Amino acid sequence: MDGPWYETQGPSRDEVIDTIDKCWFMRNLRSTTNEYHNKYNANKILRQKYVDFHNKKYKITLKNFSFNPNPNGESSIPTLKYVTITFEQIKLHPDVNILVSKIIDEEISKVEKNSGFGSYRGFATFVINPLEQSIINRVIEEIWCVVIIKKEMNKIVKNWIENRYALGGNGYLEAKERFENNDYSIN
Repeated sequence: MDGPWYETQGPSRDEVIDTIDKCWFMRNLRSTTNEYHNKYNANKILRQKYVDFHNKKYKITLKNFSFNPNPNGESSIPTLKYVTITFEQIKLHPDVNILVSKIIDEEISKVEKNSGFGSYRGFATFVINPLEQSIINRVIEEIWCVVIIKKEMNKIVKNWIENRYALGGNGYLEAKERFENNDYSIN
């Protein structure tokens, strides 16, 4: 084949992994600095990337969105404006490094199996951005969401237990009845 080396040769799996490790998302996920402005901007960009992906996935555009004006007569396009995805919240998961490595490996394997990495030029043009976006989406959905759901579930369970076993609650009444009848078995 004739042509420049970057059009005739392609990256190996190790080079792809190295490229992903150097991408914006992984650098911010693995950073340990607490520079407020850098973290604030990185978290803002991360949130916006996820919102854009969500809007694109569900085909939310100005054309197919019916506007429902608020009382002031202003219209707005739906966004996930209350989503507060941060790198710090992602890092709260105890197995974050293992899970991220697994997600990266699976996403790279998918690309390698489906279409391959192509040439260096094709990889840089067509493969790296969708690959990085799919890794970001999976990390958010499989790691960040789990942390948030567990946190919210803990609140719900705590409230349920407090209400159930409060004076006059069903759990309190059941326990009182078992105690008075000397029935110490748990149903």
